[in-house]
Amino acid sequence: MTHVVHLRIKAAGETASVAYSVERSFVRESGVEHKEPKDIDMPLALTDPGGPQALWESVRELVAEDLGEGEDPGSLMLRLHEPELRAVDWEALARETALAEDRAVPRVLRTTAGPGSFQSGGPLSFGDLPVRVLVVGVDSHVERGAADDPPWHEDVAVHDAVHAHAERWEVDVLPGPVSHSVLAETVKASKPQVLHLAGSAARTLFKEGAHELGGLNLSPVRLVVSSNDEARDEAHRLLEPYARADALTPVPAVISLTPAPESDPEHDLCASLTRLYGALIDGESLDVAVRSATKDDSSVSAAVTVNCRPDLVLPKASAPPPPSPADLYGSLERATDRVGQRRTALEQMESGADVSQLIVLSGGEPDDKMGTTWFLLSTMRVWEERPGARALYLDFGRLGSTKPPRAAQDMPQADDVVLETVALLTEGVRTHSDRQGGWHIDGELADVEALVARERLNVQGDGGYHTGVSPVRDELVGAAMELLVKAAPPDTHLVLALDHFVENEKVRPVARYLVKKLFKPALHSHSAITVVATARNPHHDRTDDLLAGFVVERNDVTLQRWSAHHGGPLLRELGTRMGYDWHDMPEWRALVREKLGTIAEDFGPQLLKDVCDTALARLG
Repeated sequence: MTHVVHLRIKAAGETASVAYSVERSFVRESGVEHKEPKDIDMPLALTDPGGPQALWESVRELVAEDLGEGEDPGSLMLRLHEPELRAVDWEALARETALAEDRAVPRVLRTTAGPGSFQSGGPLSFGDLPVRVLVVGVDSHVERGAADDPPWHEDVAVHDAVHAHAERWEVDVLPGPVSHSVLAETVKASKPQVLHLAGSAARTLFKEGAHELGGLNLSPVRLVVSSNDEARDEAHRLLEPYARADALTPVPAVISLTPAPESDPEHDLCASLTRLYGALIDGESLDVAVRSATKDDSSVSAAVTVNCRPDLVLPKASAPPPPSPADLYGSLERATDRVGQRRTALEQMESGADVSQLIVLSGGEPDDKMGTTWFLLSTMRVWEERPGARALYLDFGRLGSTKPPRAAQDMPQADDVVLETVALLTEGVRTHSDRQGGWHIDGELADVEALVARERLNVQGDGGYHTGVSPVRDELVGAAMELLVKAAPPDTHLVLALDHFVENEKVRPVARYLVKKLFKPALHSHSAITVVATARNPHHDRTDDLLAGFVVERNDVTLQRWSAHHGGPLLRELGTRMGYDWHDMPEWRALVREKLGTIAEDFGPQLLKDVCDTALARLG
């Protein structure tokens, strides 16, 4: 889109009750071009049946005067002064006129800002991190297991569009009922760029926050979306405080999506919401995305208010990521939630470019699996999408799987573990380098691989080395350390992930040695390297003992259990990721209700695994 037509419409004077003054401005990428104001004398008042239609036709004719034959006006942006003008359903008038004349529907938006006061729309404060959507007020299944549970939910509609693009968009859910104070805390913690108010959330928050929004800090929010069954005028009015140009932190754009007055009262907005988010993910301008959400469904009405050009509200689509090996990221299709904590981890990783640091991811509860591996991998996948960002994942749970066969009852010798750690590292470097287009260290990598192959030939049948604990081990580890440093050349930032390093009993005898000779020197080198390690319990003596050798700033990210009222949204998200259609699969909804009935308190990922296993057994 190259420009929008900005129209300021107001009453022409007290004596001419049906005369309006229209100021026209063309907002192009090159600047703003102002036209002379013109008055429109209306034969009918807006209260007359044909009044709104007559005014729309007059406005449209004014715009046509400034355009060439067949030229697309882009978007028509209306700045409306009088309440009776704001009450007109301009969007419906545009759609109905276009349908009657069999032509494209013009993109009609509203604004409270003048053409010279538009926000720039950038730079985007969240840089290269994924766009985060916070969906507020969806059904939390307070009465879990209720047979009359509605088959449609807005969070499912958003997940339908987003879940296949987890490296660029992600969804966090705050179930209802939601108070203004809880929303303020959640927005502060999660910093969403899209705030989606579902159902009655907009009305509840509007009443509590009034026009001052109760101190709600919307500075990170680029777009507010509301989907409810209010009357169109009322639904739009509920969003006015968010979009006021004179607000402390005005939101660049708000969208109110409602069923049209004449539509089936049982009609839901889910299909339109999925199309809306799908278009935004594809990088479409906001006005184009809204039109795609409504053009195929006349029973859905959308009103949009913007404070910047609609193509600047959200970032353009980035290039699709390269295919990921199934053995690394394939399982992440079922990884749910954790959006806020992932953002914390990413911000800490980012700061590691300037300060050497260790990040410890843990479940916080030693006897409960909290999904730290899924969390780590999903965070690494997002990290890799950033310019200059590199990731190297080492799963010490696999240690020994590539060694020569040995007696099952024999414990590996220390030198075995060191050798296989270097082998694990070279394998990881080659895999990640290939995925990310090559790291230009093939020669150095081949040299270390040759050292590994040479030392494997020296392994005796009982697993020991002929050379013993000698300079051979230091030579091998030193070469591996240099390889790590070269994997993070200038203008890159490498995150080295050590999964199951702390918990693996095979590693423990040489863990301090590996930290001292391999990981710590790389971390303290001139390269930008951040080390992330997983630990079942961050406060256990063993964790502190094995990781103390890094001697750097340590940051802990502890995964939390979910509260019971998150059960419904979380299982609906899981179903979307597994390919189960919530809206048209009553057997899946029945299974979810059954499992929700078993939740009596906070729960962890084990519930998700149980539901997943049961669904695969019953539904396939």
